[in-house]
Amino acid sequence: MDELDGGQWRWSDYTLIVDEASFLQRPQFIQPALARLIRQAPDDISVIQTLHRPSETHSTVRGLASDLFFFHTYLKRDVEVIEGNFGSEVAEAVSKLPQHHVVHWWLKPGGEPSWKIWDKPEEWHVPIGATMPKSKNDDEPVSTNVEDPADPADPEVPADPADPVELAPTPGKAPKSVEPVDDPVRELLRVNRQEIERLSRQNRKLRERVRKSHEKGLLTPSSDPSTLKAELPPEPSLWNLITGE
Repeated sequence: MDELDGGQWRWSDYTLIVDEASFLQRPQFIQPALARLIRQAPDDISVIQTLHRPSETHSTVRGLASDLFFFHTYLKRDVEVIEGNFGSEVAEAVSKLPQHHVVHWWLKPGGEPSWKIWDKPEEWHVPIGATMPKSKNDDEPVSTNVEDPADPADPEVPADPADPVELAPTPGKAPKSVEPVDDPVRELLRVNRQEIERLSRQNRKLRERVRKSHEKGLLTPSSDPSTLKAELPPEPSLWNLITGE
C-alpha cells in the first residue's frame, strides 16, 4: 500500500487481493496498511483476503467484512470463532460442508446479516490444477505468544500417548440455509461465468489460427528467413509512413 498510494488514496476504483493474509494479522495484531484499507478505504476500493483459518483473523477484519466465504472447517478453535461471530447455525453448516461447497455470509443493506450455502460447485468451481500436498504443520496450533491474551489459540502442549487421536470428521451433507435468500454474489458469478466462457471460445479460435499459421510455416522458428520474408508484405519505410505512399 505504501508503493500503491503512499497513504493518500492516490488511486481509485480497484480491488486489492491479499493472498495468505494471515502473514499480516493475528487476533491481537494487524499490519498498519491492511488496517487502513479495512477501516478507511473509499467505497470504490475493495479488499479480498484469503486465509486458511478463521481463528487467525483480526477482530477488525471479522467486524467490518461485508462478505465471507467459508469452505469446510472442522478444527475446534476455528469453529468456535465462526460460532462466536456469525452464529451457531453458520458454524454447524461450515463444519459439515462437502468438498467445494461454500457458505456465503454477507450483510444486506442496512447491516442485516444473511447466509446461504452454495451446494452446486459445478456451476462455479473451476479446477486450477492438482491438489497441493497437505503440510504436516497445517493443523498445528499457533503459539500463544502472538495471539490475543483475551482470545487465545489452543495452547501448545506435549501430546500424551494415552490421549485419543482426534480425527477430522468426514464431511456430510450440510444443512440448508435458514430461509430462501437471493445471493447477489452468486448472480455475479453466473454472469461472469458466461463472460469467461465467451472469452474461452474466443481464445480457442485464436489458438487455432496460431496453429494453422505454424502449419503454414509462417511462425516456425526454423523457417528459412529468406523464405519467410518473401511470404510477408514488405515493411514500410519511414518515407512511406510520413507520406502515406
